[in-house]
Amino acid sequence: MSEESKIPQIKLLSECFAESPKTMYQAERETGVRIANICRFIDKMKKSGNIRKVSSGKCPISHRRAGFYTSNREYFKDDRQPSLFGDFWNGIKLKP
Repeated sequence: MSEESKIPQIKLLSECFAESPKTMYQAERETGVRIANICRFIDKMKKSGNIRKVSSGKCPISHRRAGFYTSNREYFKDDRQPSLFGDFWNGIKLKP
């Protein structure tokens, strides 16, 4: 597969996942992009921060447990857990 055909597939998947959170199999059915390519593109988009897994549940296609991904930032959750020692690790001195 040439580099020219990969770019439109990523864009197609990004638009597909922006509509609503979907599993990889749902995206495969909607876009026609093979599941192996979807896995690879999701990995690339995760590293660049363009897509996130927002929940897990039963896939309506495979009926197995699956992750639901989205590229729509409205669905992104702030996944930072408050830390008891956050100030300590950031080098801020606490008052006695």
